[in-house]
Amino acid sequence: MIQNDIDYKNLEDLMPQLLKIDLYKDKKFECCPHCQNTKFIKHGKYKGIQRYKCSKCNRTFSNTTNSLWYYSKKDSNIWVKYIELFLQRKTLRECAAELKINLSTAFYWRHKILNILKSAPI
Repeated sequence: MIQNDIDYKNLEDLMPQLLKIDLYKDKKFECCPHCQNTKFIKHGKYKGIQRYKCSKCNRTFSNTTNSLWYYSKKDSNIWVKYIELFLQRKTLRECAAELKINLSTAFYWRHKILNILKSAPI
């Protein structure tokens, strides 16, 4: 069994703050998240979300880059429900069954959440 040194009571207190950080709609970039270059330009919109293009690495990014649901095909409501189940200490199989997602997706999501918690500036 994998041991996690996460205090679930503290996690419940931190989760609203973490969601606010991650869902921050007006996120302003000081530098490219890929190469840390400070020069970038607006590069259109995708599904209403402003995209930017770095002048150094030519990669694009948006407010969702490096967020919890970056590259996710699932709706954010499913993510929120998953986080609720996570806080209730449900197993991966229970989460997957209730949300009708694959077990490997539930596993991947749990590790995404744990990585964000590990690197949170709180």
